[in-house]
Amino acid sequence: MRHPAIRQVFDHWDRQRGSQAAPDRDAIDPGAIRSALADTFILAGGPGRPALFRLAGTRVCALFCRELKGEDFVRLWHTASREELDVMLASVAEDRVGVVGAATAAASEAPAAGGGTAHVEFLLLPLRHDGHVGSRMLGALAISGPVPYWSGARPASQLMLEGFRFVGAHIDPRRPLFAIGPQPRPFERILTGPALHLKRRFAQDRLPPPPPGDSDRRRRNFIVYDGGRQT
Repeated sequence: MRHPAIRQVFDHWDRQRGSQAAPDRDAIDPGAIRSALADTFILAGGPGRPALFRLAGTRVCALFCRELKGEDFVRLWHTASREELDVMLASVAEDRVGVVGAATAAASEAPAAGGGTAHVEFLLLPLRHDGHVGSRMLGALAISGPVPYWSGARPASQLMLEGFRFVGAHIDPRRPLFAIGPQPRPFERILTGPALHLKRRFAQDRLPPPPPGDSDRRRRNFIVYDGGRQT
């Protein structure tokens, strides 16, 4: 988490959740993250439902040159990144963990040469709403590094995922970002708490065979380690 807005939103979420996996929606205090509000957003969704913007900060909307309320969050991303986005959203909604990651975007109408690329950092965190965790998500999206000349004047193209990692109560914070490259590889989740249950599945043939006696330890292309602190 390099961007100050991303760190501020995560730190507030982490304080407000206390010993729970996720804080209540009403526990998020806009005044406590005032300087990051323009980079934040709230999604409404859940298992089997699209993640729609309930609200979005002014800098998030300015990056795409339009009001985002009611739009599908996944539609902002390139089709090549949407499989990973499905996993991330399922993890937030069902597994009660957060995601921090990096992406890039160019101006959708910029010339081929010299158009400039926007490097962005994003954050997705679960919230508790009406007694259920995951039907609301707190997010942030901020340009990291130099702001391209076209930002605010031309809409960004669809975001291309560069890497991500899981954060939250049961995730080892020392894990690096998973790089997204031309050759897909199994993702790993290194846990310090109970095992996670993912509904989104990847192709079984991407996995090497599990070691003898360890078949129940490997869930598709997620490698799970039990034990450690439980919250």
